[in-house]
Amino acid sequence: MVASADLGGLGPKEGTPGFYQWRYPQIAPQLIPWLGLLVLLTLKPNRSAKAWWVWVPLACVAGLAWATPAILEELSGPDAGFVRPVFLAVGVGLAAMWLLAAHLADKHRFLAFLGLVAGGAAFGALAFTSWHDWEDDWLMAIPLLIWLGAWIAVSAAGLSLAGWSCRRQYRPSRILLWLVAWLGAASTGLCAPFLLFAGCSGEEVQMAEVGAGLAFMTLASFLMLLPFLILSFTNDFYCQRLKGLLRLPTGQVSATSARSAPIPEAGSDL
Repeated sequence: MVASADLGGLGPKEGTPGFYQWRYPQIAPQLIPWLGLLVLLTLKPNRSAKAWWVWVPLACVAGLAWATPAILEELSGPDAGFVRPVFLAVGVGLAAMWLLAAHLADKHRFLAFLGLVAGGAAFGALAFTSWHDWEDDWLMAIPLLIWLGAWIAVSAAGLSLAGWSCRRQYRPSRILLWLVAWLGAASTGLCAPFLLFAGCSGEEVQMAEVGAGLAFMTLASFLMLLPFLILSFTNDFYCQRLKGLLRLPTGQVSATSARSAPIPEAGSDL
């Protein structure tokens, strides 16, 4: 590519040539994650018009993915843009978890947790590898994939443990409170081995930075799960799916209130 302009006697007509390699935009690979979700929607348990509401929380997570890097750039600098593809990939993984939950409802609680991690991580990794620019930034892909898998595992662990904590009484506010607590515990448990290794090796650990990182991961995980949980609280299709997955009681009456209910007297009308 050469710029040319007739300058008369003021200089050469043509400037120094510049080289640019144009690449044809690859649109098809970027559609693979969305096609994968469409395939999940064709599965027998998802053949309902209400199942398509899963796109709404996914759109909310996409909005969060576009807003969070801008906020982080204001706080920490322009290098925070790498968060966006990870957020989007986690959103795809969570959508896959919700669509696959029907196949895990009859499994043991721990096996259901492993199934959530496997399904979410597989679809999240598929989304990330489809959207990542491997030619320009392939060295950064491996740690980001590890971070993606850890994020999916923390989300699945927090969700499963929140369901275990609410196994006797189902109430949306109770699930959300337990979810925040267990997400923080899961994030801490995930980072604890690395902190222990750093301490044993004599490296100085900046606890303030570690605490900020754990708080960010807990808050971000909660905000990404929240739209999917709101969908489950308001949509009877996904409400039954969430109850089956987390082994939640079908009613909202606690066992305590059931035991305290008055017993009809003999001979009275039932």
